[in-house]
Amino acid sequence: MIQSFYDARARNELATVRGILDDGMIWREPDAGSEHTGELRGADSVIGMIQEALRLTNGTFTLRVTNAVAHCEQVVAFIDRSSTRDGKTIEGKEIAIYRIRDSKISEAHFNQDNLSHDEEF
Repeated sequence: MIQSFYDARARNELATVRGILDDGMIWREPDAGSEHTGELRGADSVIGMIQEALRLTNGTFTLRVTNAVAHCEQVVAFIDRSSTRDGKTIEGKEIAIYRIRDSKISEAHFNQDNLSHDEEF
């Protein structure tokens, strides 16, 4: 499911992404000073965040799963990320921790390797 989520994001298939997310989900990213970081609630907020990231980076925002470990209703995914904005490119790694309930992503928590890059970006 998590790989399907990232594959759909990569293809910009937001209807498919939306179908994988629970309506009442909680999405937590470190607060990098934008309205689309910190805690988001609801699948529509997550879709809005994805759309905004793609808009701000002219579609260059990419995430690639390099490894994942699943146990019961939790999945930990190791992610390589990259994006370009205003001629500046940032790359990094993050750990994404997902909770799956009723075959949907109900919670997501992210930890980046270098939050200062996101804050500058």
